[in-house]
Amino acid sequence: MDDLLRILDFVQKRAEQAEVFKVSSQTVLVHFEANRLKQTQSRESTSVALRIFKKGKVGFAVGSGVNEVDTLVAMAVETAPFGPSANFDFPSLNDYPDVAVFDAEVPKITMEQMAELGSQLIAKVKEHTPELLCDVEVIKGVSSVHLVNSRGGEAKWDRSLFAIDLEGVLTKGTDMLFVGDSEGSCRFLTDV
Repeated sequence: MDDLLRILDFVQKRAEQAEVFKVSSQTVLVHFEANRLKQTQSRESTSVALRIFKKGKVGFAVGSGVNEVDTLVAMAVETAPFGPSANFDFPSLNDYPDVAVFDAEVPKITMEQMAELGSQLIAKVKEHTPELLCDVEVIKGVSSVHLVNSRGGEAKWDRSLFAIDLEGVLTKGTDMLFVGDSEGSCRFLTDV
């Protein structure tokens, strides 16, 4: 929060209104190719975005952290002359309804559970069509968003994602049949 307020304080000397938001995310991917586990990957990222109103125009910039405040503000100021007209004001502090987009069980899912789920899905499909070659991705993610603006508005929320994607190819001679399905939710998908 202090980082966002520091950016907001710094930019208010250069813009009529400003909004700063920070997004932190963690994503885990388990990837199967041709019915075999191919890759596991884990990523973490943090981004800070700044939207300003300067001389009736919207400026925008995104950075990968909160350390380069001068650069972030300069980029937003430089884009403002080319931005759309600022025909609105940022909202003041309000109570917003909670929207259930976070499941506390999703961060607890292990990479091993995800790999097992992918293996089970391939096994189910191959029971029906043994010669099908399957690619599967099992993805889980968690992100936190925090937003503040120059009119006192503030909001923060967490969200989770769990998704499964299956693609299969059946080859007979020169003929190929591609099939696929996917499902995603903010909750852990167990019934696949």
